[in-house]
Amino acid sequence: MRAWLRLSTCVPVLMRRVAVRIAVVIARFHRVCLRISAGLLVTALAISPAAGAPPDFSAVTKDHPIVLPLDTGAHAGFRTEWWYATGWLAAPDGRPLGFQITFFRSATGHAAADPSAFAPSQLIIAHAALSDPAIGHLIHDQRIGRQGFGLAYAKPANTDVKLDAWKIVRAADGRYEVTVDAGDFALHLTLAPTQAPLIQG
Repeated sequence: MRAWLRLSTCVPVLMRRVAVRIAVVIARFHRVCLRISAGLLVTALAISPAAGAPPDFSAVTKDHPIVLPLDTGAHAGFRTEWWYATGWLAAPDGRPLGFQITFFRSATGHAAADPSAFAPSQLIIAHAALSDPAIGHLIHDQRIGRQGFGLAYAKPANTDVKLDAWKIVRAADGRYEVTVDAGDFALHLTLAPTQAPLIQG
């Protein structure tokens, strides 16, 4: 596995603690705003005439054959699916670093007949984390956006998921290219398979 890693380490410890406290306060504020926004959205959908009947998503059944690599891509008819990678890296000085990157695609149930390019029919959500034992806590970041305009998507037939500058793409040789430029760290990884795919479930 080949990996490039950028960490912001030139900030003095005292300044870092202040920045972490500010970041925690901002994160709490954003969570409150997100909860309020989500509550308003649910209320708006509940009273909207477009809400109508509950959405009809495809069902996961055990008799559905898995066809690879075709099924590594998105399946827009299903409610939720995700792509993730976790592992350990070695920094240039030899210290271990854990990483995690997950992309989610979530169908909202918005009317498929809505012709608007702004229709929120699919949401793309991404979360990335870095575990550095020297820091003593997890560094993480996340993104969310509605699919569209080439800025956020999950393509069918092969893994190709993007949210702004974050992406995970499966190459023809089976390798995965992962790009995450987060607030406090960056991951640019090439992940090579070391065994045949293992079917879960």
